[in-house]
Amino acid sequence: MPNLYSLRLKSLVVILFVSILFLQYCGENDVYLANAYPDITITVKTFDGVALPNAVVKAYTVQDGNKYLNDTKRTGSDGKVTLSISDTKSYRLEVYYPAGFLVNITENFNYSALPKKEIRVNVLSRWTLRITDKYGRDFLENVKVEITHRENETLRFSSTTDQDGKVQFTFVPLIDTTPSADYLVNISYVNRKFEITTTCSEDAKSIDIKLNLYRVIVKISDVMDRPIEGVVTELREDIQEGVAFKAVSNSTGYAVLKLIPNGQYYLIAKLGEYEVYRSDDRLVKVKDGDETASVTTRAVRLNITVYDFDGESIVSNLGTEINGEIRDNMNRLVSRTSTLEGELRFGHVPLGEFKLTVSVAGITVYSKEYEITPQTAKGSIRANFFDSRLTIDGSSLANSSITRYLKGILKKEVLEIPLDFSAGYVSLENIPAYEEYLVKLYIGEQEVAETKVGITRDEQELSIKIRGKNITVATLNIYDEPLS
Repeated sequence: MPNLYSLRLKSLVVILFVSILFLQYCGENDVYLANAYPDITITVKTFDGVALPNAVVKAYTVQDGNKYLNDTKRTGSDGKVTLSISDTKSYRLEVYYPAGFLVNITENFNYSALPKKEIRVNVLSRWTLRITDKYGRDFLENVKVEITHRENETLRFSSTTDQDGKVQFTFVPLIDTTPSADYLVNISYVNRKFEITTTCSEDAKSIDIKLNLYRVIVKISDVMDRPIEGVVTELREDIQEGVAFKAVSNSTGYAVLKLIPNGQYYLIAKLGEYEVYRSDDRLVKVKDGDETASVTTRAVRLNITVYDFDGESIVSNLGTEINGEIRDNMNRLVSRTSTLEGELRFGHVPLGEFKLTVSVAGITVYSKEYEITPQTAKGSIRANFFDSRLTIDGSSLANSSITRYLKGILKKEVLEIPLDFSAGYVSLENIPAYEEYLVKLYIGEQEVAETKVGITRDEQELSIKIRGKNITVATLNIYDEPLS
């Protein structure tokens, strides 16, 4: 029968063995034991000095090469973490960010010997990438950028560039041994993927990523070899698909298309709603550099001189604007302009047949089809502007010569023609054809007549008949009595 000493010895061995297994289990499974130590608080910061939230902090006791977990906690939004460990003993401190990715090891952490009660880990607080073309001139706006840690592909972050081509990533983990890490930068742009490996570190907190993107400069000319402003120039890889890239020509006729990848492109030019050029094949070929192209469009600068009905004079005497419009067969506006000098300058318009309408003060004086060609680009029309003569019939007046003192206006909306009958009549020149002009007559400041007249043909004679008023005058003496 075993003695009492042997039984006690065996029990102690079993207890010791179970304790060792338990401690090993705790260390491997992040289980920590409560202790009587007071809490200590430290701040975890990135290596560039910014408080790091949501980092996992683990404190271990190390004995004979084995580590035993004492406590594990997460940092708050202020980067602070409170651990239940001794403030005088040394520990192995490990920091993970995000959870599972080691960014710092402090082998002999001693709280009492820590001057600022903070530790810094290999995480960069902010990493800024600016995505540009090959030469750093043009920025990629609103494109998705994804970064992947080269040593741990589960560490993947994505964001979108702003209007300056910049994208920012906050709290970027590096590696535990050095404050730097290589990241694969993946950029999606116009059905293409660009991949670049670059280093994230304190010395590279803001870097430019230059992609193989270039400019295409297109010279836009009309049929007279003059530059055209305002032409929308498009590059398409597939002629049937939507626009991939576009730009508008400037005052010198150049359109600068930016951020163009290597490839071959059809070129299309539009003036307003109208296509004025389309290449038969992939005219533009971009290969590792900027490219240029030059096209002649089916467009011309249109100037129309407006003459009166008989073509004797240019209409420029009205003091109000002559308006011109060009519309297509679907009544879509192609161009609009106005003039006081009798020449309608429409600027550049497409070649083809359109409807030309000319009006003054709401009166249409011309509306016909007009074929725009290089030969008719500087053209002229005869519109319904008539000459006429206006007289006053004063035969019903006691003194008809008073009509020579009459003045007045011929009016339709903003159109006002002054009238002066001192010669006994008024010669009206280049007046828009209209049936209901308002005529007002004055002697001095006093209005004496108002009527309407119609000017409907050239060399028309018009007459306005006016009548006087009967006035009875009573003559009294100084005693207010009628004189006999």
